[in-house]
Amino acid sequence: MNNTLRTAGFFSITLLFAYIVFISCQKKPSELTNNQLGNDEILAATNSYIGKESCIKCHEQAYHHWQDSDHDMAMKKATDKSVRGNFNDTEVKIDGVQYRFHQKDSAYYATVKEIDGSENTYKIAYTFGWAPLQQYMVEFPGGKVQVMRASWDTEKKKWFHQYAGDKIQPNDWLHWTGNSQNWQNMCASCHSTNLKKNFNEQDWTYHTTFSEINVSCESCHGAGKQHVEAMEKGESYSTGHFVDFQQQEVQLSVCGSCHARRTMMTENSNPQPEMMQSFVPNLLTTENYHADGQIRDEDYVLSSFMSSKMHQNNVMCTNCHDPHTSKVKTLTNALCLQCHDKSYDSKLHHFHEKETKGAQCINCHMDGAVYMGNDYRRDHSFRVPRPDQSVKFGTPNACNSCHTEKSVKWAADKVEEWYGKDRAYHFSDDLIPGSHMDASSAPHLIKLFKDTTQNAIVRATALHYLSYLPEQAVPYLQKGVLDKEGLVRYAAYTRSLDYPQLRQQAAFWKGLTDPLRTVRVVAYRAVMDVPAQQRPTNFASAFNQGKKEYEEYLAANADMVAGQINKGEYHQRLNETEQAIAAYERALKLDSVLVLPRINLSLLYSGMGDNKKAKYMLQQAITQDADNDLSYYYLSLLYAEEGQYKEAAGAVQQAINLNDNDPTYYYNYVAMLLKLQNMKKAQEVTYSALQKWPNNQRIQSLLPYLRQ
Repeated sequence: MNNTLRTAGFFSITLLFAYIVFISCQKKPSELTNNQLGNDEILAATNSYIGKESCIKCHEQAYHHWQDSDHDMAMKKATDKSVRGNFNDTEVKIDGVQYRFHQKDSAYYATVKEIDGSENTYKIAYTFGWAPLQQYMVEFPGGKVQVMRASWDTEKKKWFHQYAGDKIQPNDWLHWTGNSQNWQNMCASCHSTNLKKNFNEQDWTYHTTFSEINVSCESCHGAGKQHVEAMEKGESYSTGHFVDFQQQEVQLSVCGSCHARRTMMTENSNPQPEMMQSFVPNLLTTENYHADGQIRDEDYVLSSFMSSKMHQNNVMCTNCHDPHTSKVKTLTNALCLQCHDKSYDSKLHHFHEKETKGAQCINCHMDGAVYMGNDYRRDHSFRVPRPDQSVKFGTPNACNSCHTEKSVKWAADKVEEWYGKDRAYHFSDDLIPGSHMDASSAPHLIKLFKDTTQNAIVRATALHYLSYLPEQAVPYLQKGVLDKEGLVRYAAYTRSLDYPQLRQQAAFWKGLTDPLRTVRVVAYRAVMDVPAQQRPTNFASAFNQGKKEYEEYLAANADMVAGQINKGEYHQRLNETEQAIAAYERALKLDSVLVLPRINLSLLYSGMGDNKKAKYMLQQAITQDADNDLSYYYLSLLYAEEGQYKEAAGAVQQAINLNDNDPTYYYNYVAMLLKLQNMKKAQEVTYSALQKWPNNQRIQSLLPYLRQ
């Protein structure tokens, strides 16, 4: 779970701030309704989107390269031209679910018998993707489009589940009919052109539209009407042309808006020259990456690339990838030798026989992982293998990805034998120990943050980690909100919520006028609950604009579990209790096993004086996740408010057992022990805490009470 600095007082309960990063285009798709999607009326309504047919006349070669590409096949109506799976009355049982794939007339169907015995037949409306797997989408009431769990392996020619071995009940959030597999909120914006989700939160329905069903010309180049009109008038090529692909930043914005795990700040998913006006890529934290920044969870390339030396040296997507076929330009080492010296393509460098896997640049410098069950994707951080880090920290390395029968020590020894004892410095040398977020982490994180030669995403990640070290965080968050890099400013404002003293500084409020929308949104989040009389008067207009943009951000994500949690936090901080409770309850309706909404509901009920409901919510949270330290911590505060100090001490001790890296836990534990007159144990816990945090003033304030 995310570590969160708790600022609760002795026995008071305060708001647990929820920081949720939204995931765009996850693993699973869905579909639409024919009378809503892709028709001429929608094309007319969009006005400036005019369709690929208007491009062919002048860009015939590019069009033919694009035809049948992965972008072209990103989504299609289910026909004999698009369906690759075996629907020839085929039966298969996977993870306890029985499927029969069949056809009737020209339509495709799947009859599904779930593990609970329920059975339904679904008509396949759309295909999703082309290779190495294809998914299938079904229309549901309310305009919802869902992706079936069963996918077709186009290489092995068989049906499979992406999460093999998982047995998912039909009422589970992860079930293919649930919110997590909804096309509109997970995948749609990246698989169709000019998508408008059009979600109605009141009745939880969609009226989704798009200009073209797949990733067509205008998905990347922007609306074409003005460009075509300019060309017809004989004006310059750039007039009315939205995107200039000659700049690295623009390519990263256009390609990265989909090829990224990122937070969506507005419903506008159309291409822009600056990504952070609408999206922000996830940082390299251990939530999704290994401690050294290598890919772990499904990360979609961009953040990895932004951490690389390629990014530092202005390499662009199109240096390696054909923008229209969406394939790499060559599968040989010639791809890398466009820029790198030919001596690297030699046994003297890689120590492997020519034409073997070990002689390919990408196998050593772009290790990969399998996602979605069978889709192997390469890490775009372009790093030198570091088995020495594997020995010390347990991080993966490319050597052992091939030599699976060998130990990491063997790999480290081989690298040392070939290249000498010393390894060239890489940011991971500091990021790995920094990711531990303990007392020894600070020097590593400060070093990375202060090193302006590092990529912005590395410095932003370092600042994110550093913010969890309260004794060091504040001065660097102060610097971070003024940093020249937008991603660093974003990280600083995102993590500043735990340090309300920052709001008192005039410079902090500049985030409301930041040129990047994403920064303005998180800057507003940091100050949204500051009373009007305490806000700088010169930021009054910016504050109101920030509120508008933040509410647009909430609306854009309102159909997601995380979106409802963030809505709950928003209303909770503004003391709009009824709206907050409603949002958290909607989140639990979407995903009944969540812990965070229950914790926040307990805080709301406690604030209303209903400790019985508050305690019930925390006990439910513990039932769902017995390893969540926050549930025990807040339960201890409730017990303390009721004078049940023995139970309070037991609960906060359990919180410490689960997370011993929070001084507030120790402070409150000692307070309970003092109430119980257990002086010996109180002394023991206090001195243990002072060893971890020798300069913590709250812990030091306990010393006068520790009399014999």
